[in-house]
Amino acid sequence: MESETNVRGFHGNSHYRNALYGNERGSFVSKKLDTEVGSYITPAFFSVVIAIFIMTMFLMIFLTIYMDERTKHQHTLQQAIFHSSTEAIFITNEEGNILSINEKGEEFFHIKK
Repeated sequence: MESETNVRGFHGNSHYRNALYGNERGSFVSKKLDTEVGSYITPAFFSVVIAIFIMTMFLMIFLTIYMDERTKHQHTLQQAIFHSSTEAIFITNEEGNILSINEKGEEFFHIKK
């Protein structure tokens, strides 16, 4: 059988030959796929997904509140250092305009707020 040897020689295995001649084990007949949503998402799986989502939301809220409090604390410390320093401190923007100056800076540069 010349065509069979050509098929085997071209593809190197007998699965393709079996598919050509209709044998079941090597055929390329597609199987029926189960497309019902209910078979993939069970109530227990859905409950776990919802629980993970709720825990994630609580974690995000907690972290937001914690970081907000931490930012307020850092700002308070920066202001305390800025205003209690014995050295002149001033803050400028990119253009060189003075945005803020502490009391010692006002005395040193003779600037009024």
